[in-house]
Amino acid sequence: MLKMPPDDGITLTDSPDIILEFDGLGNDPAIGKNELRHYKRFHLGWKVAIVYELRGETHTFHGRTHDLSMGGTCVYTDYNFFIGSPVKVLLAPPPHVPGEPPKVIEISARMVYTVLSINNLGFRIGLKFLRFKGNGRKLLQRTLAKHAPAPGWSRGIG
Repeated sequence: MLKMPPDDGITLTDSPDIILEFDGLGNDPAIGKNELRHYKRFHLGWKVAIVYELRGETHTFHGRTHDLSMGGTCVYTDYNFFIGSPVKVLLAPPPHVPGEPPKVIEISARMVYTVLSINNLGFRIGLKFLRFKGNGRKLLQRTLAKHAPAPGWSRGIG
């Protein structure tokens, strides 16, 4: 994993009370106030990489999903960073057959927030999916359909 210095163009914060960006609708993503999600959420700890380019260099951060839907994901990572331009999300659901290599789903996404996660001793990053590459959308739909939605999740589609 890569640790970036504060002067590299990434917005960093050491305060656990600062949310770097809201969703534009007045909702606080850290507490789910005025919940407006349209998709069922799933609590799945899949491997994920967040890839972006800055000044001609490619940077990658690794983490695990906590909360996943067809519209976006919440990722736990060791690093606090925020990128204003779209990022590439590489999502690796576990293979359906043991021993089979995982199929990586590539998604263009926008970072919505980043906060300190006291429970996981790291940072929580919210990502809104923009575009899926290839058959990634269908693959994610089929894979999520094999799991139960998060407890208490009664609305939503997909």
